[in-house]
Amino acid sequence: MKRVLLSLAIAFFATTMIFAQKAQETVLKFDKQEISGYTISFSELPVETVVAAIDEKMQKAVGKKPSSQKGYNVYINQKFSEFGTESYDIYYKVEERGKRDMKNVTIDFFVCKGNLNAISSTTDPVVTERILIFLTGLKDHSINYHTNQQIIALNNKLIKARVESKAYSEKMSKLQKEMNALELKKKELDEEIKKMEEELNSKKQ
Repeated sequence: MKRVLLSLAIAFFATTMIFAQKAQETVLKFDKQEISGYTISFSELPVETVVAAIDEKMQKAVGKKPSSQKGYNVYINQKFSEFGTESYDIYYKVEERGKRDMKNVTIDFFVCKGNLNAISSTTDPVVTERILIFLTGLKDHSINYHTNQQIIALNNKLIKARVESKAYSEKMSKLQKEMNALELKKKELDEEIKKMEEELNSKKQ
């Protein structure tokens, strides 16, 4: 149980050490063409965790699962209140990039108003600012999701440890009762043997 509590403390400390770059505007490649978009990268999180966290947030916001195009998750013609009152086409993907000891998780993200007409700071600075704020929120959501998943996993380990500890205590209690019963039986047998020896000695006399 002490190991479980130590693991929980280590997990919490590790989460506070996650480093992230600021979300920024960039040029992305989609279907062999360059398109205005946005990106953010951060370290110390498994790519699978980030994918799960973002999928959860997007599906909750849109109300359905995305389709897939050219390696991107895609929502076509969807209302998205965090960007504005219009309907948008939203494209995003999560990848692990970098060398083995220097890997980062990167989110590539772009938003269009139909026909791959991508939003940029030039075409729509207000929505661009909202997208950058949203991406920063995705980073924070991923960190919180990661922390919650670790807490859930460690809590399950703690529950299991408590169950095993209780089972061990019950087993020890049962063994102790059996030991006490055997000791009592041995005492009774010793007394019976002693009595038989006394009777045998009495007959010899």
